[in-house]
Amino acid sequence: MEVLQDPKIILPLLLAGFLALAGGVVTQLIASLWMSNHKKSALRAALIAELEITRASLGSALATYRRELKISGRPMPVDFAISTPVFDANAGQLGLLGKIGLISYVVATYNSIKTLSEKAKLFSSVDTDGAPIFVFNNIHCYATSTHIQVIKLHNAMLGRIPSANFLEGEVEQESMKIMDRDSALIRSGQYHVIMERRWTDA
Repeated sequence: MEVLQDPKIILPLLLAGFLALAGGVVTQLIASLWMSNHKKSALRAALIAELEITRASLGSALATYRRELKISGRPMPVDFAISTPVFDANAGQLGLLGKIGLISYVVATYNSIKTLSEKAKLFSSVDTDGAPIFVFNNIHCYATSTHIQVIKLHNAMLGRIPSANFLEGEVEQESMKIMDRDSALIRSGQYHVIMERRWTDA
């Protein structure tokens, strides 16, 4: 007991105990930060990969749809339905991305993808021979705007400068031109022009 009361002995013991405890806390904190950064990197990489696939799939579907629009004006249903397994499995982990603006854009873009998929399912049952032209223009308009959202989000997550407009191929360039043109029409209150457009006259 007298030994434990000796300051020369007890102080080093207390200090050693404190350092061991502090070291454990610091180690746990470092491990936690590492795991958080690892999860963030993994989520970001997975979303980028999914967006790349979605970007290509939408581009291919739009190319087919526009070609049919220009030939017949009444294309057969095209598969715009896109599966999003990465987003669906990690929707609750989006906070790891950090920036509120980026998270909001991810949610908005994926919501557009899902809405387009729902529209595509409805469109698949349309009688293309008897349907009015606005039905075909409506699905094209939504597919194009979703395509642009996906392109911009994919570029943003890759760290590309927004003003640079990184576009891959003729389909993406066409989507951007159509979006710019239609946005101007919408701003001027001429949405009906978009819905009544006849592609065979173009």
